[in-house]
Amino acid sequence: IPGRVRLDLHGKIPEAHAVAIEELLGKQCFVAKCVVYPRIGAVAVRYRATAALSLDEARQALLREVGQLQRTKIERWKPEDSLALAPRPRHLFSALANMTLWYFCRSIFFAATGENGIARVACYTVFPCGVGIASRASA
Repeated sequence: IPGRVRLDLHGKIPEAHAVAIEELLGKQCFVAKCVVYPRIGAVAVRYRATAALSLDEARQALLREVGQLQRTKIERWKPEDSLALAPRPRHLFSALANMTLWYFCRSIFFAATGENGIARVACYTVFPCGVGIASRASA
């Protein structure tokens, strides 16, 4: 796909190195997004043309920049702000939890229409005593 490249790093890498690679490549004006997957040792980069570079030139510049990355440069990298080293959501569990949450939010609030929708939302409403409408009706 034009404007995207996926590179193999030949094995797992430490999380700190993943953050450093993301930040070092992300600084380039032609890089739109850079994501490093430390557990599988891969880098996914979305790049774009700029006023100075065409799409092909941006790809060549990206590959040249990746080729110049060395272990010492990655290890010497220091964050410019304190949030750069904050944990990044790379875990399968958090991704699955987010997908599940959005699925239920869509099915409860967006897919339901009319009286059925009002009843569905009311069933999930918790009242001060901790009992929802659905459990009151069965009592």
